[in-house]
Amino acid sequence: MPAVSSRSASGVRIIEITVRVEMNRRGAWELTVPDDHTRIVCATLADATRRARSIAGTRPSELIVHDAYHRLVEHERLGIACTYHV
Repeated sequence: MPAVSSRSASGVRIIEITVRVEMNRRGAWELTVPDDHTRIVCATLADATRRARSIAGTRPSELIVHDAYHRLVEHERLGIACTYHV
C-alpha cells in the first residue's frame, strides 16, 4: 500500500504512512509498515499496538489494528491534528 497524501490546513502536502497490526498464520501479532517493507512479530496484541505507536512516532501515520477474526479494533491517525477511533 503506497503512502497516502493529504493537505494540511496551511495547504502543505502531508505524506502519511500506514502501520497495520494483524494476526499471522502462526498466531503471533505482526506489524507491517509497507513503505519500509518492515515486518515485526510480537507475542501479544498489546505489545504489537505499543510497538506500532512507537514506530509511527510523531510522523503523520495511520494505525490500523485488526483482531484475530480480522475485525477492525482500532483505526487512528497519529501525528496530525485529527485523531479518531472506530
